Amino acid sequence: MYKVYGIPFCCNLKNDKRCIDIKIKCEKLEIDNKDKDRGFKQIEEKVKKIGKGIFVGGDHSITYATIKAIKPDFVVVFDAHPDLVKPLKTITNEDWLRALIENKIINANNVLLFGIRNYDKQEKEFIKNNEISAVFLDRFYLNIQDMTEFIMEKIKEKNKVYVSIDIDIINGNEIATSFPEPFGLSSREFLYMLSKIFKLKQKIYAIDITEAITSDEITRKIVEKIIKVFNEEN
Repeated sequence: MYKVYGIPFCCNLKNDKRCIDIKIKCEKLEIDNKDKDRGFKQIEEKVKKIGKGIFVGGDHSITYATIKAIKPDFVVVFDAHPDLVKPLKTITNEDWLRALIENKIINANNVLLFGIRNYDKQEKEFIKNNEISAVFLDRFYLNIQDMTEFIMEKIKEKNKVYVSIDIDIINGNEIATSFPEPFGLSSREFLYMLSKIFKLKQKIYAIDITEAITSDEITRKIVEKIIKVFNEEN
């Protein structure tokens, strides 16, 4: 079983704080939202003590601190955006992954990006130049079974996998989030994919779910279902 922790922290360029109003059952961590650098340090320190768990944001910037604390050997990111723009002085939801790679906290070869469909030229070049495994949903389509098996192949030989879920992996017309995108997976497809991937649960150390506006009832139910999938017996 994974215990669920809420991380109500926002450091996105849109300054949309609706995602820190976490409306699910969890243990909420107290994080400074005014001093962002201090907030990141607090997240890192608290997650180091917690270790294994499901961390519900907050925006995707929290993943910089959680991964820094956990130090996984492989990271699977479900996201409509690669979050690989050139980092600013303070980490944001748009550059956290690039910051992790450039600061050598994770190796680019140990990252799988899945679900990308909104990106710029700079991010595409960074993916190519750093040989990051990436699945662009706007460029080609595999059936859901093939996509799932591709992900499982990537993680089955790893020992400490971190799964990061930006809720915008799901079609924008189904969920409430600050940066919705079309052409994603349906919630049904995504839950199916997770249920299959989690058959390798002995490999998965921690999960995060970010960018979800859980004051929206449908979005909250989807987040709760994702948590349930990870905590169900195979």
